[in-house]
Amino acid sequence: MGTGEFAVPPLKALIKAGHEVLCAVCPEDKPNSRGNKIIPCAVKAFAAERGIEVYQPHRASSSESFGYLSAKGADILIVCSYGQILRNNILTMCPYGALNIHSSLLPKYRGAAPMQRAVMNGESRTGVTVMYMDERMDTGDIMYASEIDISPEDTFGTVSGKLSEAGASLIVSALEHLQAGDAPRIKQDGAEATYADKITKEETRIDFGRDADTVANTIRGLDPDPGARAAFAGKSVKLYAAVSLDGVTSGSPGEIIGKKDNGIIVRCGEGAVLIKKVKPEGKNLMGAIDFYNGIRDKKGASFS
Repeated sequence: MGTGEFAVPPLKALIKAGHEVLCAVCPEDKPNSRGNKIIPCAVKAFAAERGIEVYQPHRASSSESFGYLSAKGADILIVCSYGQILRNNILTMCPYGALNIHSSLLPKYRGAAPMQRAVMNGESRTGVTVMYMDERMDTGDIMYASEIDISPEDTFGTVSGKLSEAGASLIVSALEHLQAGDAPRIKQDGAEATYADKITKEETRIDFGRDADTVANTIRGLDPDPGARAAFAGKSVKLYAAVSLDGVTSGSPGEIIGKKDNGIIVRCGEGAVLIKKVKPEGKNLMGAIDFYNGIRDKKGASFS
């Protein structure tokens, strides 16, 4: 059961390891942002290429879905970035139960946006966890976890790629140990739990009055999706590929005070950030230098 690109490498790895995938369960198709074209999710597209049956129920835990899926006779259910809460009927329908590939080091960052929150919060490390599923939100026992470093240049997108590949390797190893009967089962410490709520539209608006690290981390954590944003000359501009800079004291918060290393320097409440890519409203993604060169009156030019 999966949806986006994050779930594709684990599915590939399961197939490569020789496991028979009886069915891929995906959300219902939705139109693109313009509403004029139906785009299949990444898991559906990949499964169709490999000749794997795709099932797209409105509610995965409905009695109809349970009847359909339980009839498959699968040994185990693997869930990765699916997006629906699953009830006990689905979680217990297979002899080996259900495993989830979760993109954090549980019990930290339970919830909908663990990778984005980890980057936004300035974490230097995160990871992926294979857990036994129960009906609550990411509270099941841990089987295995794998850590990765988060560099100052990493974004939500690059972290997602690293964790997806780590999860692919981990789930194959997890099934080997489960079949051998020596897979561990470690209770989560609820007292150590933190939550990664879904990103709100309000959070994507950058406040350049905050310190440079906070601004850079927020931009990185929203890169590429949904994208951090600010206003410039009355129009919205999305901001990408940011790092913090020390020792910058000139200018006022939001002011573009120059360019450097293929990026623009924007003053923050403390320090500044270097932003290398932007997407002005109604235009394609472009280098921030090109955006800067297009500003007629550069003196005092600012984001708000």
